[in-house]
Amino acid sequence: MQDPYLVLVGPTRAVLYSGYVYFDAMLKVKGRTEFEDTDLSLVFERFLCCEKLNLCVSFGECMLRSCVSSSLYTSKLSTLELTCGLVVSSVEATIAAQIVKGSWPEGSRGQLTACIGSVGDMNVMLLDSREEKLPVIAADGTIQLSRRVVSVERFGQLIVRGVVNRGGGDHDKVLAEGKASFAPLDAGRSRGTLDLNGMCKLEITVAWSLILKYPPVGGLPPTS
Repeated sequence: MQDPYLVLVGPTRAVLYSGYVYFDAMLKVKGRTEFEDTDLSLVFERFLCCEKLNLCVSFGECMLRSCVSSSLYTSKLSTLELTCGLVVSSVEATIAAQIVKGSWPEGSRGQLTACIGSVGDMNVMLLDSREEKLPVIAADGTIQLSRRVVSVERFGQLIVRGVVNRGGGDHDKVLAEGKASFAPLDAGRSRGTLDLNGMCKLEITVAWSLILKYPPVGGLPPTS
């Protein structure tokens, strides 16, 4: 059996984790010009796994548990919280959303998130419309997501959630919510319906692909 491997996921990208990983974060307060920008937080830290490498058994194979952890980094001007999740034995899920029935309520805040079943408290934000109009970019109801790709355990579950909140000052008032679940595949597509309490229905399409642990024999094909 090959050694298990981990994939690191965050709000911007997924990274194959087979050794040491370092995070470099630079936060600035914008001024009127670039020369007037002020440093708020500078962090360069090595990532440490969020828990001991305990083994579990799934489908007769030993593999590491997925996990999530947070660390605080304090500077003179700010405190930065860095949350990292390790997703074991991963496949890549590329998500698309389309309104197929009804319409999104005007003036409300819409959020679409994704998580894996074993680490349900780590939600990856796919879309947060705030109080702006939902970014529908095609006549067929296709929604423009701010993030589309997440990593999912091959033996686990992908969960996509949708929440509609009231606009104005009552942001905590939930008008509708729903979820759709998907079993991972090595390749191909999955489709499911996310029903927001009858207000509207979204068709969620997930395209699956493997994450390469090693480069293919002969190298990657040249780009044109």
